[in-house]
Amino acid sequence: MASPMQFLQIIVERPILSSRWSLAVFYPGLVAALVLYGVSFLFKFLKAVIVYDGADMILAVSGLGDTAFVAGLVGVEMMFGYENFLSRFGEAEIARL
Repeated sequence: MASPMQFLQIIVERPILSSRWSLAVFYPGLVAALVLYGVSFLFKFLKAVIVYDGADMILAVSGLGDTAFVAGLVGVEMMFGYENFLSRFGEAEIARL
């Protein structure tokens, strides 16, 4: 028979572990946001190449670097957050082997 402490531990742990699946709704949104951010990056890049000259182009390229950095952070957050909280990547393939 479980002790009162083990019973309390189960009551606390199950909702916490089950609630991690509520994070799943954020990942498709992050993917969509990253795609839109990529389209925005392309427009900014084309504008920097076609319109700007000299010093303005240096500032525009600096902004593009910031955009790429933010996109990389979002990508890392998606991958590590999904893998840590929801499921491991490639588990199905490993199980089949």
